[in-house]
Amino acid sequence: MCNAHLYLRSKARVRYGQMQACSIFPTDSDLYYIFDDYGRLDRRFCGRGTQRGSGVWGSELDYDEILLIKSLDIRSSVQATEKRLLMARMLTAVVLEFAREQQRKFFAIVASPEDDERAWEEDIYYRRPLPQDQEFCALGSRFWQLHRFRRIGLSPFLAFTDDINHPSRALIDDFRLPRKRVASALVQDWMSEVESLLSGRALDFEILLIGFTEDVPTPSWTWVDSEGMTILHHAARSAKVYAVDYFMRAFPPLIEMRDIFNRTPLDALLNEREVETIICTFEEDIRLPDWKYVTCIGLLSGTEIYQPLSLEDFDNPTDTMAIMKTMDAKYARIMTSTLQIVFGCTCGCCIFGAISPRMSYQLLYHARKAAATWSNIWSHVFGRTDPLSSILYATCLRRTKAQHEITQAEQKTVAAAVEVIVNWFIHSFTGELLVRDGTMRSTILSQVPATAPDAADYLQRDGLELLVVDLIFDRAVKTDEWVGNGQILEECGPELRALPECQNDSQYVHLLRRYLQYIRTIERIHWD
Repeated sequence: MCNAHLYLRSKARVRYGQMQACSIFPTDSDLYYIFDDYGRLDRRFCGRGTQRGSGVWGSELDYDEILLIKSLDIRSSVQATEKRLLMARMLTAVVLEFAREQQRKFFAIVASPEDDERAWEEDIYYRRPLPQDQEFCALGSRFWQLHRFRRIGLSPFLAFTDDINHPSRALIDDFRLPRKRVASALVQDWMSEVESLLSGRALDFEILLIGFTEDVPTPSWTWVDSEGMTILHHAARSAKVYAVDYFMRAFPPLIEMRDIFNRTPLDALLNEREVETIICTFEEDIRLPDWKYVTCIGLLSGTEIYQPLSLEDFDNPTDTMAIMKTMDAKYARIMTSTLQIVFGCTCGCCIFGAISPRMSYQLLYHARKAAATWSNIWSHVFGRTDPLSSILYATCLRRTKAQHEITQAEQKTVAAAVEVIVNWFIHSFTGELLVRDGTMRSTILSQVPATAPDAADYLQRDGLELLVVDLIFDRAVKTDEWVGNGQILEECGPELRALPECQNDSQYVHLLRRYLQYIRTIERIHWD
């Protein structure tokens, strides 16, 4: 059965005073534990409130109606953990449906069945392994996410509101599966088993994994050591790409666990081996990231950032392995530092995902260079080719293939537009066109649609026409040439043709703003 109650916040303070005066607890005494005398949720419901927002769970933040699901009683005859959790979720769903039928907004609170210590202890006692198929994966956090539940701070309570814009959502963490901290007596045994599992060769990994699951109970997948590290953290620390990828694909519950990682241990892992110093045969210290380690971090830190990829089309065919499909901010930070050290590159926009289409070719350029450099260093130092040397280039190539095609097409249209503008300027430009109302700019741009419609559309969207026209004005002021005699084309043409090859978006914006000033300067000179 399910024990649930709906309370009104507005009555909490009055009832709390009645409780103190009468020294007895009425039937709705749960208000004493939920709210304080100001009608706010108790502090135990917002363990991290001060870090997530204003730190106050007052009446201005939450709905007046609070749905408290106090307990979920499951028949004692149901001993399997997964069945108990399934029934608990079914009861919760039924209660929510009844509450939603009232067509009133409410703020629901429920104690997570997954936090029931007895369920974990019983499962450990029976040594009953959890299912390893997709069915159990759907019984975990996806249930709560489906109903828009989130964990309240560090408490074992979950809450939700139908209103996405509700202010209380800023004070609620995304739902995280519970992590059971290993008892002190089991820490050493568990750690030694994990180290043995990750110290073997890739070919022996599955054999060692079978022995590991027999010696260690399956709930240990959620265990953490004294440093807050899970088994996936240790796999990433050892830079075992095959282990992390195998865990993710073979054990669906671990896919959910990817969302429970404490960011502090993950950041510590990243900073632990951000770069490696490799002494090359030509006596130079080149600092490069450990790509295997970076790949492991990428698997743990992102959402759907890995996929099986066969490298059969490259020089060093390997087995199907997991590589990064997109780059998160931390990976970009490593890549940026690497490019600055190795290639002297200061253009960071070519590494981050939010780059313009015409800048995507920069990513491919650096990817080729990084992959080739890493492969050469590896072969010089170790006398053989690194099978992962093509991962970076393969990832970037797949990521930017479509954008690269768009870039090439847009560069052609921009070049056509520039040619039209320059040709018209050389043959038709006179000082009389330079008037205060901007007739010259409109006259120049009016020549583009008839000759290059695609280019005109692109220039209009990107604002590039202002930069082109102002660049012509700038050259006209410097050369003091106000008639079309060919000198402008000779001096201004190469600069105009190189315009689409701006190094980054920041430089492009800077040029655009700088050249916008020249139109005012030229108009002032003309009328003075």
